[in-house]
Amino acid sequence: MTTEATSQAKARHANYKRWVWLASIWSWPVCLIGVALTFILIGGFVPPPKPSWTAQEVATFFTADPIHVRIGAMGFLYFSGLTILFYSVISEEIKKIEGQPSLLARIQLGSAVILVTIFQLLGLAWLLCTYRTDVSPDIIRMLNDYCWFAWSMFIPTYIIQYVCVAIAGFMDMREQPTWPRWAAWMNLWIAFGGAGGIAAVFFKEGPFAWNGLIGFWIPVIIFALGNCVNTWLMHRRYKIEQG
Repeated sequence: MTTEATSQAKARHANYKRWVWLASIWSWPVCLIGVALTFILIGGFVPPPKPSWTAQEVATFFTADPIHVRIGAMGFLYFSGLTILFYSVISEEIKKIEGQPSLLARIQLGSAVILVTIFQLLGLAWLLCTYRTDVSPDIIRMLNDYCWFAWSMFIPTYIIQYVCVAIAGFMDMREQPTWPRWAAWMNLWIAFGGAGGIAAVFFKEGPFAWNGLIGFWIPVIIFALGNCVNTWLMHRRYKIEQG
């Protein structure tokens, strides 16, 4: 291979790498917009069905207009899958801070895989609720209960994931860190902001229920906005490294 051909090959490689990195960083806003359009606007999953609904009310939600509900569930299934790209960039940024061996990065990415897997299972379960219209309403309600319990209560590995990001922020001694100290504290807030959802199993109404202020709204808002800030911080770090 000639020198010119080698240079062109290296340039193509660098260009591919650049676009993969940027696409992964910005996969979170794409996920957020996609979920908002399909899961919320079309599917009508937000606000969530109330825990106090009867089996027939829950079944009616899924079977009265199954096409829209299916679009919402499929949108959640596919758009939430993009978060693995986003979390992979976070893992690589932690590696740069931590060096080798990079235990925090492995813990963070492993926890992220669990979170994304849960998202996929939720989407599939909600689709299943629309699949057979002749099934007992009690079965549909049980599946829906499982989904919202999973949404609210699969907290342990989620907390671990964002605690790892926060620790990496506190460890970063570079002049222009990926996560400045305030951002490290922000990621701790993301980590523990959803902890109130653990109480959802004890309540069918009120702020701790899966559709309540503490059980749903505060965790979701913190999660969405916090990851938007993390997107901006990682893009800023990318531009710093590119000069």
